Amino acid sequence: MSDADGLPLNMGTLFDEAVPASHTAYYEMLDLLSKHQHRARHNRWLVYGLMSDAGFYSSSSWSNTLFGNVFFFFWVLE
Repeated sequence: MSDADGLPLNMGTLFDEAVPASHTAYYEMLDLLSKHQHRARHNRWLVYGLMSDAGFYSSSSWSNTLFGNVFFFFWVLE
């Protein structure tokens, strides 16, 4: 996803970066957030909401929710 200028949204980490901050709920567990972290959390909420409304979920990292991965990106059948 990108902003109006075509720049990638701040998601808090690089795509598929193997660090604790890549976990979907990482910013939910912090007590104090910087402005940069608030923006990343907001963008993750946006992506998570759009994807879950479409019937997808991820229990892994934000990048698997955003870009999909056969191992982490599932269709929720109702």
